[in-house]
Amino acid sequence: MVYTQEIAVLHSAFVLAEQQSPTPLHDLDKPNAKVTASQLHCTLQEIVSGLETAHKQFQQEHWSYKLTAILLEKVLDGQQAKQDSYFYPVCSILPTICKVLFFELIKALEWGKWFVQCLGQVPSSVAFSLLKDLFTHVHLDPDDSDQSLLTSICQSLLNQSPSTQQCLHQSGESISNEKKQTEAVLVTAFFQELDSLIPLFDKGEQRLKLTSSCLLYICGKLQKQKPTELRLRACDANITHQIPSKCEQLRTMFPRDSQFLTDRKILKKLTSRIDKMRTTESLTDHVDSDGETSTETCVSLVVEFLHKVLTKHCWLDNVDSGISGQELAQVAITQSTVDCLVSICEREEEDSTTRLYSSIREVCHILQLCVGRWKKSMPTSVSMETVAKATRVEKDGIHIQTALQKMKDKLDGYEDCHDWMLNNSEELYKDPRWIDALERNIDVLTSSRIVLSVAGIISTLRVRHPQDSAVPQVLRRLRKVLTAAYIQLPLTSQDAVLHQVLTVYGPGLLCSGPFREGVEDDVITGFNRMVLLGEGQEGVEVFSTMCGVALQAPLLFLKTAVNQAVNNTGQAGVMSKLLQVIPSLCTWRPDPDSASLLCTTLHDAAGDLRPNTREENNFITFVENLLQPYKPPFDPTCPFLSTPLLPAQDFASLAVFPYIYQHYGQDQRVPLTTALKLLQVVLQDQGGDNNGWLQPQQVFPIMLCLCQLLDDTSALWEDDDDDHPISRTAQIRTLTLTTMEKIQHISLEMLSSEPSKYEKQITWLHTKLKLLDWTSRLYVFPVLQLVLPQMKKEVPDVLFTFCDLPETTWRPLSDTLYGPGTGLVAMLECCRVSAEMAQYMTKAVTVDVEDASQLVLFQKGVTVALTQVLPQCVWREWNHVIQAVQQLMREGLLVVPVEQGGHCQDLKDALQVELSTSQQLAEVLQLMASPWAESWVSPSVWVHVVKNYVSTIQELQQSVSQSDSLPEAQLSVIGQFFCHCCSVMTVAPGEVCQQLFVLALDMLTMCQSLSTSANEEVALRQREGLRKEIEQLELHGGLKRTLQLKLDGIGQL
Repeated sequence: MVYTQEIAVLHSAFVLAEQQSPTPLHDLDKPNAKVTASQLHCTLQEIVSGLETAHKQFQQEHWSYKLTAILLEKVLDGQQAKQDSYFYPVCSILPTICKVLFFELIKALEWGKWFVQCLGQVPSSVAFSLLKDLFTHVHLDPDDSDQSLLTSICQSLLNQSPSTQQCLHQSGESISNEKKQTEAVLVTAFFQELDSLIPLFDKGEQRLKLTSSCLLYICGKLQKQKPTELRLRACDANITHQIPSKCEQLRTMFPRDSQFLTDRKILKKLTSRIDKMRTTESLTDHVDSDGETSTETCVSLVVEFLHKVLTKHCWLDNVDSGISGQELAQVAITQSTVDCLVSICEREEEDSTTRLYSSIREVCHILQLCVGRWKKSMPTSVSMETVAKATRVEKDGIHIQTALQKMKDKLDGYEDCHDWMLNNSEELYKDPRWIDALERNIDVLTSSRIVLSVAGIISTLRVRHPQDSAVPQVLRRLRKVLTAAYIQLPLTSQDAVLHQVLTVYGPGLLCSGPFREGVEDDVITGFNRMVLLGEGQEGVEVFSTMCGVALQAPLLFLKTAVNQAVNNTGQAGVMSKLLQVIPSLCTWRPDPDSASLLCTTLHDAAGDLRPNTREENNFITFVENLLQPYKPPFDPTCPFLSTPLLPAQDFASLAVFPYIYQHYGQDQRVPLTTALKLLQVVLQDQGGDNNGWLQPQQVFPIMLCLCQLLDDTSALWEDDDDDHPISRTAQIRTLTLTTMEKIQHISLEMLSSEPSKYEKQITWLHTKLKLLDWTSRLYVFPVLQLVLPQMKKEVPDVLFTFCDLPETTWRPLSDTLYGPGTGLVAMLECCRVSAEMAQYMTKAVTVDVEDASQLVLFQKGVTVALTQVLPQCVWREWNHVIQAVQQLMREGLLVVPVEQGGHCQDLKDALQVELSTSQQLAEVLQLMASPWAESWVSPSVWVHVVKNYVSTIQELQQSVSQSDSLPEAQLSVIGQFFCHCCSVMTVAPGEVCQQLFVLALDMLTMCQSLSTSANEEVALRQREGLRKEIEQLELHGGLKRTLQLKLDGIGQL
């Protein structure tokens, strides 16, 4: 713990108390210290409530426990403060205080339950002593606050399970034996003091709470014990003689009405039977099967307390014919033990039955008859608050007919009648008037508390009365009541209620069992009616209605919302807004270790997608929307953005990473292309810390997987491989390159602050990459070099024969497949990697420009290398290679001879690169059609190459049209482009002629436009030259005629 503002305020309170009192701070542990609880009470209350902003409930509980623990540590004088203690080192700042001051503070602040939790964190001997001292303290001058404190401590000790009794900051840890021992010691100490504590209470509500807590604890203990495990060694030996006398007393107090005659006879028979019992028989020891006598005394202790409840403290002494409300409540509380005790007795074996246990069973049987007569049977798990409330209701004489009349006419107190009907649902649900009244009074149910109460009634009826034929119809009507009340709540309250329902009852409360029929139709109908989506009141009503659908069938609702967004273009935004109204549905998790409900639903939907479809595009758009922070719908004044409904890390871990890591596995539920697109979405740079969820330990495996994909797709096709067409492989490679760029950008930002910290991870990545193609290391080289500055670029040694590559930054590789004469292929492979690499390689090339023969050989070598490399390039890589070729042309290293008979007149140097590029590509495509390449250039390869060729020529056309050259020069260059295209069209297969024809037609259209502003003589001469090119084409159908008609427009105004 650090010295926070709250601790500073607490410290100041002690200093101020010292100034107001004569006792120095270092003497506060003395019994005669003058500092009082009233001097510290206000400060502690202020810290709990919040110093600057009002604390929420969980924050108040957090600080209540923390302050109780700190003060208790000071009572113990730091004896429990260890290096790993929750309180260390704050204890050295605050003064030691005495027990009296501590007890007065927890009493004034009503911190009884936090005191019990803190006792569970100290040794059992210390906890026992503290609890005894507290009981002694409250005996000195008892008042109402002492009674409240004792009640709180009692309920905390007896009503909580061991797991919940632990410290708030240790939840989830296993309970040690020491903690169990401390719990047992505290409970024992409490029961030992119980005789002296009960007289401190009146016969009012506090006493009822205390005694009911004890009885409920007895039930819990007895339910966990088998009859043979009940030992009587610690019980009162006279118990069997006292119980008959109390039964006889109860019998004589019964009214002499005929309806009680049976009870009187049973009581008399019970009395005579028990009188004949011998005490020695009831005290017989029972031995366990292993021969050892049990030393358990806890069960005996609580059985003895049950006897005291029956025979002491006026439980039966004051029962008379008047049957006042107070005594009825006492009997009703006692009834909470009846079901438990009777069920235990029914499963016991006759030969192991003790006389004492039989007597308790028969006493409980008589009490059960009495309670049945008085119509005050209470459920075993009912809380004491409900008992007291039901007592008051019965005392006021409320019954169903009166309640119905008050609710019908909205008379004074009708809300209480409504609560009464809900609280007594198990007794009233068979009465048709009960459900009718709820249906007619929906407007009274419009509060979160009541809606949750109705949900609890539905759950109770389903669990406790599964065989009752009347229940299904009641449940269906209750479901309508619940939904009608729910949709009238504010949207924020609807979300809170939905969260509670999912947490407590799960997603199947209203859509399984008797509700299964028609659920799907109801959900579909709800979405079909969702037509009003404005920000006004109508829009709110529509969304409220849809929230009601979500309450009934959460899983089906979310699945339908996702399907609507996927199958209907333009619905992604609407469905995102709908889910933003009920974020609890999206973020709910069945258990802490599972993904959110929205994540799993999207994952299932992704598995049904087909790549490159409208549905896939809609799905990706929907995911993008869900990953964005948003303003709460219908609250335009809210100044804050809510966190995204879809956590990027959870979604990536569930629906993205597994299908990139195992893209060759059998369980490829999400297509690889879809997974790559989704990875781009979750990695998209939106500014700020949006990528903060990505950890370095995730970055390096992602980079390795992407490099593996690049290695797998370095060749876009394999021989006789029809299962993976070029288009799919090209798409995977394109997506991988784009994703690699994003992840590299994120990695450089992440590692730049402390690069040396990740040296081990980078070394691991580099070792793995050595198993792949040498180009894979070039893709991630900036990241490798950032962490390992001594790292060198590794390329085939053949590159060093014609490239000036300094060995200080480059390292030759001899174990590659590149032999003599393949250096240009290796160079172009480097150029594929990135534009920066292409620029560097073109500057490193060494060619003697003075030697014309070397220039010719170099140009021919580049043509052959391009023929081998370009067919394996996707568009991104194709661009890099073309940029490198154009750079070589600008530097005069690559000279492409102008085709003989060309029609380009007076061409300026500004357009020479564009013209040479077109000529070079035409030569490459002509070489692809030669016998040299016919063994590996298939029609699908032609389709892929021509697609990129057409795109490149179109970019060249645009570059020409945007240049400052004269129209005549532009017309000549475009005309030459047309000639190059015709030369390709002559040798290309029929599968690509249509693409080339459209390109040629576009060129003629551009020539026609340029001819209007060019010299007429030049335009006519150009037209005649192009006509000869068209005549040489072998085009089927009317394609040639179409080109001729378009050509006739050149030179005409």
